[in-house]
Amino acid sequence: IWQGGETNYTTALELINKVRTRTQINKLDDDVKSDEERMLKALLEERDMELAAEGKRWYDLVRFGKAKNYKYKTSFIDLIVANNSSIGSKWLRSVLKDNNAWFLPIHQDEIDRNPVLTQNPYYDVTAN
Repeated sequence: IWQGGETNYTTALELINKVRTRTQINKLDDDVKSDEERMLKALLEERDMELAAEGKRWYDLVRFGKAKNYKYKTSFIDLIVANNSSIGSKWLRSVLKDNNAWFLPIHQDEIDRNPVLTQNPYYDVTAN
């Protein structure tokens, strides 16, 4: 998918549909090949189903959001907000606009042991 082009999208869709056939789920339609973002979202959905409860979803979503210099950041935020019912969407959107909020803080013990490490700016309480 990252390589782009109809041939690569066709190959990716064939691979996705191969998995869907194995699991007895209907194949995706060819219209998903219309653009890169639709293909990536289809792949994210497949990975979500195939790797449920394996702890991979967040990392897949972050990789999607960061891709191509944050090209899909808005789509990443939309996916997070749409699948979250416990926190207000306005607050969640405002937090996720800061790219550093996507990552956990570094424990202070680790920073103390390794002076080369610096705290994730989102959690740096010493910053002004």
